[in-house]
Amino acid sequence: MNDDDPAAERWYSLFHELGLAPEIRRYEAEYPERSALSLDFALINKVDPDLGLMLCDDAAVQLDAAGRAMTRYFQNPYSVPGPKLAVYNLPRDVRVSTSQIRHIHQNRLVAVEGLVKKATAVQPLMIEARYECPSCGYWTTIPQISPGFHESPGDCPKKPVGCGKSKMVLDRARSTFGDVQKAQLQDLPEGQKGQPTPITVYLDADLAGQLQPGQKVIVNGIVSIALDDSQPRSNIARYVLHAVSIERDAESDDVITEEDEAAIRELANDPDLSARMVASVCPAIYGYEVEKEALALQAFGGVTKVLDDGTRLRGDIHILLIGDPGVAKSLLLRHMAALAPKGIYVSGKASTAAGLTATATKDEWGEGRWTLEAGALVLADGGFSAVDEMDKMSDQDRSSMHEVMESQRVSIAKAGITATLNTRTPILGAANPKLGRFSPEQGIAEQIDMPSTLLSRFDLIFALRDAPNRARDEAIAKHILASHRRGEALAVADSQALAGTSEVRPSIEVSLLRKYIAYSK
Repeated sequence: MNDDDPAAERWYSLFHELGLAPEIRRYEAEYPERSALSLDFALINKVDPDLGLMLCDDAAVQLDAAGRAMTRYFQNPYSVPGPKLAVYNLPRDVRVSTSQIRHIHQNRLVAVEGLVKKATAVQPLMIEARYECPSCGYWTTIPQISPGFHESPGDCPKKPVGCGKSKMVLDRARSTFGDVQKAQLQDLPEGQKGQPTPITVYLDADLAGQLQPGQKVIVNGIVSIALDDSQPRSNIARYVLHAVSIERDAESDDVITEEDEAAIRELANDPDLSARMVASVCPAIYGYEVEKEALALQAFGGVTKVLDDGTRLRGDIHILLIGDPGVAKSLLLRHMAALAPKGIYVSGKASTAAGLTATATKDEWGEGRWTLEAGALVLADGGFSAVDEMDKMSDQDRSSMHEVMESQRVSIAKAGITATLNTRTPILGAANPKLGRFSPEQGIAEQIDMPSTLLSRFDLIFALRDAPNRARDEAIAKHILASHRRGEALAVADSQALAGTSEVRPSIEVSLLRKYIAYSK
């Protein structure tokens, strides 16, 4: 290193200031098996804030300079691709969702929080291609620094005369390879607005193989723009993310501050907390106090237990609502999916077994290879699942939920892919009676058109009947009108009208209750 490399010199000064020399030498002893040195961004920002800004704005250039700075500590020559720096704990102002990535993020270092939708197996990646002339033995190397193969240099360029224009031949045995994995990341369910916008993530070296469908992660990486080679006449490109580091335990969008924690602890000491929670579960729906209490408890869940022999006893509660049309089953399901952190709502009528659980797919995204793709229940791992119209599902699709509900995982064995994905989520299901409505002449159990093998996996089953009752129907009508009046009052900020419709206002603010559930878990 010399004065002609000021960027690397600046990184070297930072490493010296942080006292990282011993750590870099330990890294050298493990290189290249350990491909990168991890460093907290907060440490960079503390010592040299301007360097932190430059790292975020021109990530590739600065990370290359950091790699060159580390070689000054190396005692032995290093090999391709050279030492790398893996930065984590990026500031919140560079955190974006997959749907927020724009062209202004190109070449910038960002933290993308999301769910892994699908992922390929780990595959070999050519880092440096070696070409040799079969006539004279002259050879040269061409770095493969980005996705897409850089072709042969063509004729032998040996100087000064050349050797009869022999074509250079790729020497695979002496080329340099690494590992790569391709994954697809999409927005978290609680942050989705409209159609999900997935982004392709490339993970190399140590990061390859770390992601599998259903994981909730923060990927720190560099945004680039790739043209679609399959459509050479099109000028429309796509965003890709080259991962620098991965943080497994991504936070929820509902960040719990110190003020939130104080409010949560104060709420926990309220002697009427249970009643207030029931009153906060879909207050726009009249009645159903027992059912709402069960749904509130389901959102919190129980405690998973592991026995001496390794047997796992699930702590999540599965609930099924069987009811006549028009008794607000779907509204309850949608409300709970929106209230619970990482909640997902799906309709059984429009879902398949693969869409609910997981499947292996073969498409252009996986470059013709089989890839593992997560379904809705795998994406809801650690969250909440609401499955509407379960009676409209086919028997084959319903049977796929047996393993999901009991052991809380789904096993895939297809096209040479054998994997087990977690589905640790409570399931709130809804269905209609066999004949569309309950008949008073038959028992309720006889009118549920679902196999006993699936019904036995629900811990609570509620039968919601729409029986004629003048007093109750009048109360429901008044409650519906109050809901409409409150909706109009909220639109025009009429405080007097709002005060007269407090019965349809949640006793606990939705945002606070959501954070309370996340905090308790």
